[in-house]
Amino acid sequence: MTIVDHDPIDAVLNSSEDAVLVVVTATYGPSYNSVGTMMAIWADGSRVGSLSLGCLEADILHHARCALDTSTVMMLHYGEGSPYFDIQLPCGGALHLALVPRPDKTVLAALCVQRAQRIMCSLDLELETGAISVGTQNDSRLIGSTLHIHFRPKLRFLIFGTGPTAEVFASLTQTAGFASMFFSPNESDVAKSRASGREAQVLETKDFPTDAQIDAHTAIILFFHDHDWELDILVHALASPAAYIGAQGSRQAHDMRLLGLQQRGITPQNRGRVRGPIGLIPSTRDPVTLSVSVLAQVLAQVQS
Repeated sequence: MTIVDHDPIDAVLNSSEDAVLVVVTATYGPSYNSVGTMMAIWADGSRVGSLSLGCLEADILHHARCALDTSTVMMLHYGEGSPYFDIQLPCGGALHLALVPRPDKTVLAALCVQRAQRIMCSLDLELETGAISVGTQNDSRLIGSTLHIHFRPKLRFLIFGTGPTAEVFASLTQTAGFASMFFSPNESDVAKSRASGREAQVLETKDFPTDAQIDAHTAIILFFHDHDWELDILVHALASPAAYIGAQGSRQAHDMRLLGLQQRGITPQNRGRVRGPIGLIPSTRDPVTLSVSVLAQVLAQVQS
């Protein structure tokens, strides 16, 4: 069976074959995955996602076929205290799994709608029956016999600017699998980005685009050589709950940027949200190195 999806839930929804949703329900000691991590697996051995470095999947497949045959939720325990003493976890510890055959696709579709709308939600799994529902739990944990699997919106990038660094950074986020939107006053930059399959929009004015939505899981990054394009965009960004706001330029350029924001009435606390110079590697100007450096800084900030 050919599968093009990279997300287990999407893969189950888009498959015409019966699947088993495999979910980590508990871990003890060192673990490759956390509670709520999922994998989808089919009777022919096709799968999306993984729960180990390859040491468990063959045995999980055997039990998944049994779960499909009996239409029964199966609980598996690997590692310390497991009845499968011949299967060892390289990292030590223990891993508990639930195998849910034929999960309700109506519920999964409703969950995907909320995820697409960037709404925090949870998939609530009743371990004794395999029944699932969409909930609002804000972390992944087991409460009684119900496992709540929390989903937070994925990090998204709004990228503004011109020139090679903006282009390279937009390409890097695309390659890394992040959603992003590129905005530039340079029509050729926008055309190049669109030709590479990325969403891009021409900036007609220096104002923040009215159709660009910002939430607490959005990173806003400016790559302008002409810093006159920055202030209106930054003022709007600073009025939002954006997870990261940063702008390319030297220390002197950043000082001038902060002065401009001060003159716009932005408070010192809010001005401090603007990162600059951006990136973990100081004073680099190479577009590739700077892009990697900035992406690493964003991830370090939003995951801290």
